[in-house]
Amino acid sequence: MNRSYKKIGAFLFFILCLLVANCSRNPYNIRSAISSQSSSRKILVGYIENRDLKSLKQAPKNFKDLLQFELIKNGFNLVPYRKKNAHPGNKESSKDAIGSLPESLRRIAGENSYEDYKEEKLLDREEIRSLFRDETFDILIQGSISIQSNDQILDRKEYNYIFLHIFDHEGNNLGMISSTFDNKILYESELMKKVAEGLAFELKKNSGEMIALQETKHALKVNSKGDN
Repeated sequence: MNRSYKKIGAFLFFILCLLVANCSRNPYNIRSAISSQSSSRKILVGYIENRDLKSLKQAPKNFKDLLQFELIKNGFNLVPYRKKNAHPGNKESSKDAIGSLPESLRRIAGENSYEDYKEEKLLDREEIRSLFRDETFDILIQGSISIQSNDQILDRKEYNYIFLHIFDHEGNNLGMISSTFDNKILYESELMKKVAEGLAFELKKNSGEMIALQETKHALKVNSKGDN
């Protein structure tokens, strides 16, 4: 009996040593993801909205980058989202207006602020169709994150909500994926990584079925029109 306990103890010690050694080799959690150009699943990640004004402004962008990383790891072919100037026709007039201001006000307004501004927003169906004419994709993701608290000092609680809306290139809503959890903050790097991993894996599991169902609906609609 003692001999078996010693074997179990030695085995557990060996596992512990492996875990420690692995952590020491990669203390900063450095990883890589290689894009598969041969993948038939082309995905474009659009705007991730921040619904809580008190949340850090960079949180949605950090989350979006992590999500894109995990999508590549799960075999998706990531399509770059090239943002366009919001109002290209007003560019010169905007620059002239800023240039006519006193120097102190030009600093506040920012002489290059218009050129740096790119429109980011949640797209509607027609805008998704228009985007597809410029960027070929099978799936578009856009959504929101919200990090809220009950603002109580003694019993403070944090509430996290992540919603991803899934669309095809026609702007049809294929479905949603969500993650909700309490008493943790999405800002934490390890937690954000785990959430992005889970959402990417969930999409990998269900994207094929989402697209197949939408194609079936489209085929039935075409057939019904033909019968008429």
